[in-house]
Amino acid sequence: MNEKHIKGVQRASAAVAIAATLAITGGALAGCSGNSNDDNGQVVEESAVVEQGDAGAASADPVMVTKVIQEVTGAYVGQTDDGATVYYALTDDGTQRILAVRAADGTYESWVGNATSNGEEVTITDAPSGNTISFHVTPQEGDSALIDLGDRGQAVVAQCPLEVVTDVVEVAEG
Repeated sequence: MNEKHIKGVQRASAAVAIAATLAITGGALAGCSGNSNDDNGQVVEESAVVEQGDAGAASADPVMVTKVIQEVTGAYVGQTDDGATVYYALTDDGTQRILAVRAADGTYESWVGNATSNGEEVTITDAPSGNTISFHVTPQEGDSALIDLGDRGQAVVAQCPLEVVTDVVEVAEG
């Protein structure tokens, strides 16, 4: 097999894994509104939750960033209504993920490392910092998904070449 064919097979299997992950997680929270009530009974929209980690924790491993970048098999990119670009990638089994957000003003945030999912909710623990982010991924038609980052906005992300995501992360983290 030539290299182009192998890359095509890898992308196809990554797309199938993503579609399966999104299909499995898609119905899990279908009855949930994503909103909660505050102490006064007012409906409050949930947002992506970022928690600070212990930067000196033993689990904080900058080498992990390189490992994740090398192991991701599916990549997605999209844009929020306010012009931020959302980059998302994951391994076939979804245990390693990348989420990067470049705001319209050029500021950049990223989380690269171990990930867990519970229905549509995904949590990524950033390997270098130990910080976590939780957000929602909802399958859309075709090879796309809606990523809801709460205060950071929502983006419909579509499949893209791996390099689109990994190059952005390597430059920003490097």
